[in-house]
Amino acid sequence: MENAERFSKVFQLFVDSPSETVPKEELYNLFSHSGFSLTDESLENLKNKCPENGLPFNEYLIQCEELEKEEISREELQKCLESLCPDNSGFLDANTLINTLSTGKYSLGENELEEMLRLINPDANGKVSIVYLLSLIYNKN
Repeated sequence: MENAERFSKVFQLFVDSPSETVPKEELYNLFSHSGFSLTDESLENLKNKCPENGLPFNEYLIQCEELEKEEISREELQKCLESLCPDNSGFLDANTLINTLSTGKYSLGENELEEMLRLINPDANGKVSIVYLLSLIYNKN
């Protein structure tokens, strides 16, 4: 796993020694700091897989590897976002994006949607650039 060193550093933020475990209550923060966006369902799954005494480092790495497999590529996401842009302008209507993300199997919760709105900062016409969205998501310009 190419991110093992980074994941090790993140894990160490949550424990005093490498042999310790991260409590279930901290799993959301642990995986968020690791760069993963968890749905309520995926967080519940992680908690259910987690031993009662907390998540050890080796299990954390396994879960990170599983989450990485589920991630969508930048190109795949760009195609999805472009499909929501009927005029091919490269700008999405923020309301369309919110409606799309608030429905379906992996819908975002109200707090997540509010946070996303603050991050995407639509223009005066309620539009947001697909390129800007991708740069936020993948931390690249």
